Amino acid sequence: MAKEDLSVIGIWKLISFAIQGDDGTLTYPLGKDVTGLAIIDVRGYFSAQLMDMKRPPFKSGDPRGGTPGEVKTAFENYVGYYGTFDLDKTKGVIIFHVRGGLAAKLDRQ
Repeated sequence: MAKEDLSVIGIWKLISFAIQGDDGTLTYPLGKDVTGLAIIDVRGYFSAQLMDMKRPPFKSGDPRGGTPGEVKTAFENYVGYYGTFDLDKTKGVIIFHVRGGLAAKLDRQ
């Protein structure tokens, strides 16, 4: 990785997660109250974890002991994925190549 590319390397705290439609409209798949981290390393790998801050804990207190409804809510309000990345200096963007993640479809893109 070139020296000028090192500015993206590090641990980044999520401040917002929005998807912009073709018409410019923003949607917030995890709501507006989100938290998360993206870790980008010098070898070209990344990992990202995002979640809705309002995601309720399981009533049982056991992270593997949620009811079907609690498990569904937890799954729908968390996104985790990893892979490699490239920088497009012309456009000023990072292109993430997802290799795997929480949702099965993420590792098939």
